[in-house]
Amino acid sequence: KFGVSITYSYEQELLGTSGALLNFKNYLSQEPFFVLYGDNVSQFNLQSLKEKGEKENTIATIGFHHREDIENCGVAEFNKNNKITKFIEKPNRSDTESRLVNSGAYFLKPEIFKYIPEGFSDFGKDIFPLLLNKNIPMYGVCSSKKVLAFDTEELLQKSQKDSL
Repeated sequence: KFGVSITYSYEQELLGTSGALLNFKNYLSQEPFFVLYGDNVSQFNLQSLKEKGEKENTIATIGFHHREDIENCGVAEFNKNNKITKFIEKPNRSDTESRLVNSGAYFLKPEIFKYIPEGFSDFGKDIFPLLLNKNIPMYGVCSSKKVLAFDTEELLQKSQKDSL
């Protein structure tokens, strides 16, 4: 109806945010692509991710937004050019002064597949820290748009209350 072809992948065992991407490697190995978390809703400007990724010629460009409560999020610290200097998954408030959290929107180059192992892996816990440890530059794009996350029952209930 909309001229879009959708391919689904069923995971008998959960593979994580990055491990699941390996199921689509054959479809995504020719040109850069977007990854969007299905349990987030936002109006994030995807074009800004693409433009920053192309300008910096980086393997990963990550969308971020401001949030005071960071304890259930991936948080990044940046230099003045928005190059990511540190990525902390689910930090304590005292771990960082940053309140810029992962929006679940990425612009990635196919080279990312070199760093995703078979089996379970997570972008925030495994892949982004690995890239930083290997001195592979990643950049962030910060948005003022609100992101609603539904990855836990508590967050779903909270977002329903906030939207009323």
